[in-house]
Amino acid sequence: MTLSARILTSAVRTILRIICKVDAGELTNIPEKGPLLIIVNHINFLEVPILSTRLLPRKFYGLTKQETWNNPFFRILADNWGGIPIDRSNPAITTMRTAEKVLKESNILFIAPEGTRSTDGKLRLGNSGIASIAMRTNTTILPIAHYGGEDFWQNIKKFRRTRITFKVGSPVKIINNQPLTKQLKRDITDQLMYKIADLLPMKNKGVYTDPREFEVSYLIRP
Repeated sequence: MTLSARILTSAVRTILRIICKVDAGELTNIPEKGPLLIIVNHINFLEVPILSTRLLPRKFYGLTKQETWNNPFFRILADNWGGIPIDRSNPAITTMRTAEKVLKESNILFIAPEGTRSTDGKLRLGNSGIASIAMRTNTTILPIAHYGGEDFWQNIKKFRRTRITFKVGSPVKIINNQPLTKQLKRDITDQLMYKIADLLPMKNKGVYTDPREFEVSYLIRP
């Protein structure tokens, strides 16, 4: 990490301590090394810097919206925090190949399957591309959930710190010997998203509030 990136990272860490009270004890359950695909819900801008500053100096990567590189400050952080640019409206094959390469080289990769911020903290439908990446790399998947950040803007107006809680689930792997159809990807993705939902309070489960019956379970404990 460059000197400028270390300075910015230190500044971000200090700011986060001032504006947030983070319960991140369970993040110590994240392995030191990969290959590991971490799936996490996406509420607002807070989870990326919180996770990044808590996990450094561990090496990790994450799919990051390409607009991030338009801002000089965020560009430096994204470059040094393992950001992989992605066009959310039209993900390129090269982006997916880069993500797969990261995992095949035994690294940690973060993905927010929702693809965009919920802002209200309620879990949205996961994008099925996550199933393709996980199956092509045969990687262990670790679900992480966080909540509380949805109150940030309301709290900041009242000069209150926002309490954010992180929960780490049990690792799973996908087991499947069928052709990867559109419906199969949807089912596997939803099963993974329910693993995130299981870590959230009822009010945050969103579209995954009601249990769904699946004909086949494609997830196993490694």
